[in-house]
Amino acid sequence: RRTAYTCDVTYASVNEIGFDVLRDQLVTTVDDLVSPNPDVALIDEADSVLVDEALVPLVLAGTSHRETPRVELIRLVGELNADTDFDTDNDSRNVHLTDVGARKVEAALGGIDLYSEEHVSTTLTEINVALHAHVLLQRDVHYIVRDNAVHLINASRG
Repeated sequence: RRTAYTCDVTYASVNEIGFDVLRDQLVTTVDDLVSPNPDVALIDEADSVLVDEALVPLVLAGTSHRETPRVELIRLVGELNADTDFDTDNDSRNVHLTDVGARKVEAALGGIDLYSEEHVSTTLTEINVALHAHVLLQRDVHYIVRDNAVHLINASRG
């Protein structure tokens, strides 16, 4: 992929580029970066990208190397209170911990520092994903459960 991005012209779907940008946020060395900072981007079907695709979040999932079980994180997120522990933006598309909420989570997890290098890309990310799912997503609207697996519903495609 890195080679493709070095060409004068690179054709890719918005999702492919979006996921490459997300993965680049997780690298620990510059040599592992894949996507460049282009001078120009031509977008085919821009209305679809800016309207339809903009409503579908890109979720980068993978395995975690943490010791804190996901069940504990889900339980912990379920105990957080709106406004004091987390805030939702005006259009209800984003949610984030407040300082009070971050301190509550850190204390519940044994006094860790969520924003330390050790936890920012693991524990904090999983807390944010769990918080997003708990607060913003509704079963059978944003996702379905089939055969004990969760499947996201693409709002623009159904």
